[in-house]
Amino acid sequence: MAKWTTMLARKVQRDVGSGGRRLTSGKVGIGTCSTHSNTSLESGILAAIDTAASVRKLTRCTFMAQAARHEIVGR
Repeated sequence: MAKWTTMLARKVQRDVGSGGRRLTSGKVGIGTCSTHSNTSLESGILAAIDTAASVRKLTRCTFMAQAARHEIVGR
């Protein structure tokens, strides 16, 4: 695991342990290797994601990664 990933994990643990709801800072890797993941979402949410991704000319995966990165970093 990369050094910054370990540091980020420790920050998440501290933030959550102190009642934090999301990260306010930290490095989120861009261009790191991909990992497969399965998720279950309500069909309406998935349709909204697909629509938003399509409008932005992104794949569903790219849109979800950008949304997650935005939420984690807190921008």
